[in-house]
Amino acid sequence: MESERALVKLLVRRGMSRVRTELLAKSVKVVPKTEVELSSTLFGDLQAKKSSNVEVPYFVATVMEKNGLVDLSQDLSEKSLKLLSWNEKYKETKLSSLPDNFYILAHEALSSTKDKKIDSLIIEIVSLRIKKLLRYLVLPSVPTEVMNSFSPEERYLFYLLKEVVSSWQREVLGVGTR
Repeated sequence: MESERALVKLLVRRGMSRVRTELLAKSVKVVPKTEVELSSTLFGDLQAKKSSNVEVPYFVATVMEKNGLVDLSQDLSEKSLKLLSWNEKYKETKLSSLPDNFYILAHEALSSTKDKKIDSLIIEIVSLRIKKLLRYLVLPSVPTEVMNSFSPEERYLFYLLKEVVSSWQREVLGVGTR
């Protein structure tokens, strides 16, 4: 049983690492506070004028924000989390839309904040979403609009769980082996 747990942990860790890498490389729009000139072997040369819209990979935007060059304004405030929580409760079966990189931001918030309200709101939102995801897991097919409402992290979890359940059914019941 311990080796199965270790295997699941490894699968989840590797899958989430891949998902995070894809999210960090995904382009986001930023508006520089000053004229910016950057050069990197990872993303090439970047030149942007003050107040102009420019698309950069998310990881570049976070570095630019830390250096005071842009405002990402993607924080998870108590107010925004309360609204997300309310939406998840109100829409009993539908998933509401999450901010881009919600889980990356949630991980950062849970790691750094000492605010118990923020922590509990994040955990509540994630729990509500997982409950909804589990409902869709037992359906023979899931509508495209539902799959599109999953975040990349949730989509990975969904497919992982779907495979586990299908494998279990094949092994225990022989379902799908005929």
